[in-house]
Amino acid sequence: YHIIGESSKEVGKIDVLLVATTKNLITQHNQLINEIGFKKSGVFDATPIALTNLCIHNKGVPEQGVNVILNIGCKSTTIVVFGKNQDFFTRELNLAGHKISKSLMDKNKINYNEAEKAKFEKGIQSLENSNSENEESFSIQVAEKTIFTNFVEEVRKSLRYYMKTNPQAYFNKIYITGGSANLVGIKDFISSNLNSEVELLDPFEKIALNGSTNNPYQYSIAVGCALRGLTEWKT
Repeated sequence: YHIIGESSKEVGKIDVLLVATTKNLITQHNQLINEIGFKKSGVFDATPIALTNLCIHNKGVPEQGVNVILNIGCKSTTIVVFGKNQDFFTRELNLAGHKISKSLMDKNKINYNEAEKAKFEKGIQSLENSNSENEESFSIQVAEKTIFTNFVEEVRKSLRYYMKTNPQAYFNKIYITGGSANLVGIKDFISSNLNSEVELLDPFEKIALNGSTNNPYQYSIAVGCALRGLTEWKT
């Protein structure tokens, strides 16, 4: 748990952030830490907290309204909504890079490696119809639903839910990160469909690297977790 501070809605009360998980998951993480040889810190960070710490480190906390983080990973996407004196919200979607590749496999009858290659080469356009027929004038066109449109709809539902429970809030900007955040066209696709400003969240924006990486966004959670240790070391 983490004590956030005095409640802005109820006098004499404090806001506390609670995170629940299973004992088995903690045991697995402890075992992994022991095998690597790392020293135990006694703190297990949750993905939404790590992403929030990263965003605050790079962009700060919005004084008004809320910011949205979309961490588009391999197996899942984490949605985080946060702001000063605003409710903290998070949701996990089972739509991410792996399912995009599976959709490409099913549609084009190709193997997983070919689907991965097509996904990163063509991005959003990888699922567009390649067999375009001649269209007659006055014909009615219906846009094909893809995993990308389903993804945006799920995000839209989550943000609508947040607005219903927090009608005074408004969205400043959407930050996308994670291993699948650099797909060609996905930033503009999310921006146009959600009618919001979208920006890539680079975990190394304020960190100097000795080398370089082709896809820095896949390290966002790791960097977010490391930032907590850095803060404790400084203090």
